[in-house]
Amino acid sequence: MATQEAYVQVKDLKKHYGDGDARLTVLDGIDTSINRGEICVMLGPSGSGKSTFLNLIGGLEDADGGSIMVDGCDLTVLKPTDLGEYRRRELGFVFQFYNLVPDLTIKENIEVTAHLSKKPLNVDDLLRSLGLYEHRNKFPRQVSGGQQQRCAIGRALVKNPGLLLCDEPTGALDYKTSKEILQLMEDVNHEYGCTIIIVTHNAAIARMANRVLRLRDGRIVEDELNESPVAAAELDWEGGPTTSPSSIGRRRHGTSRKTSPARAAPQYRQVPGHLFAYVRKHRSHLGPFARSAFHRLPYRRHARCVHD
Repeated sequence: MATQEAYVQVKDLKKHYGDGDARLTVLDGIDTSINRGEICVMLGPSGSGKSTFLNLIGGLEDADGGSIMVDGCDLTVLKPTDLGEYRRRELGFVFQFYNLVPDLTIKENIEVTAHLSKKPLNVDDLLRSLGLYEHRNKFPRQVSGGQQQRCAIGRALVKNPGLLLCDEPTGALDYKTSKEILQLMEDVNHEYGCTIIIVTHNAAIARMANRVLRLRDGRIVEDELNESPVAAAELDWEGGPTTSPSSIGRRRHGTSRKTSPARAAPQYRQVPGHLFAYVRKHRSHLGPFARSAFHRLPYRRHARCVHD
């Protein structure tokens, strides 16, 4: 549940790409604060800086100016090794495309990440909370897109992070499944107390948030507290799809809303590089599921790294 304690504080945050005539300003002096336990929804058209903002908070990119404080830690002054420790300790990531390891079972995909934390959640209890316990021994290709996204959320949550960053988490899902995932995030927020930041094109999702940020041209044009959030189950949007026409250009490799994750091969088959490297280095210390499953990975020699 949300508190009045500031957890994420951003001041005069700036980010650009390129130099000279090719210089592109993506974030131009962002100022905002997100309290501990809040659900924050960030809206804006493509190119407004939403994903860049998320990457900066996640320590995946360096800021060009300003400061980012997360639980009292200024990310802009951390060394790369300290940033890695911050991501390991504090963060959980959920992406539009699930980036599950296809030759690990649902339980193994979650179990591998548990070893990144000193205080992980119980995997079996988490599987039950996610509604995946009966599917725990299935492979990603054997479950639905919604169940794969639940697994991706479980992989992020098992570390017991303080901050959950979600980039278009319902963008590849149908209307019914999208609402189920949003209800799950709402339950996660209530049960585990983690702060959640959701980047989306779907303005209807903002009704369930404690705080709504709207970006345009690299600046925050709206920073609003929602005193009466609506339950995720009560959300509704016209036509059902979770993406607006302005987000169509963000779809990768020409996939449509109805394209199954299994067929969207370029995204579905990629293995997060940091996860692959961790399994390879520490496989002798992992649990029996993950240790045995590593030898089934076809990516040992040619893993594709996507979110290092």
